[in-house]
Amino acid sequence: MQRGVFPVLLGIGISVSACSGSSPAPISQLTGSVTGLLPTAAAPPPHVAVTTFSPGRLGVTLQIPTAWVPSAPAYGFQYIMLDPDPAHAFLGIGSYPSATGASPSEVGESRSRFLSRLGGTVTSVTTGTIQAHPGVRLSYRLPNPGHDAVVDTEYDVLLGRPANTDLIIVLGEAAPPSNPGILSWVATTIRIGP
Repeated sequence: MQRGVFPVLLGIGISVSACSGSSPAPISQLTGSVTGLLPTAAAPPPHVAVTTFSPGRLGVTLQIPTAWVPSAPAYGFQYIMLDPDPAHAFLGIGSYPSATGASPSEVGESRSRFLSRLGGTVTSVTTGTIQAHPGVRLSYRLPNPGHDAVVDTEYDVLLGRPANTDLIIVLGEAAPPSNPGILSWVATTIRIGP
């Protein structure tokens, strides 16, 4: 089967009341809480040249492999970077209106229901902090019709800024993952500005 580059993924407009429905597994079986949601900082893999990626005015910077190429905005993401190698790893970053007053748990539940309605299988939802901001980390697998499914890790950063926007950062690749070390390393470099 041909590997897909990027799945139909997001209806970013998160609001806790707008995302209703049921999840195949009770959310209580999938959730947890930790202080820091990002993986422990690590050096890049030795064979990977890196560059800093700081998209627009979103207030986020991270390191990515220099081989990754930009793609047009899609699926609710304003910024997409793709790995041209056969693994087709990807990074999607976007901002969306805050679910004003929503807790990280509520955002996690809302995203889980939304992803389940797309046919996704959510394997974990963890609340905690991302660079001192409340956040949620979700791990899931999404179907990608006509291509291999994708395996993603999503970070929702609840900024609480005056503009009432939050960030979503998704790192993923076609299943089965062929190089999860690269994606895990990229996640260690996420930095959220003031």
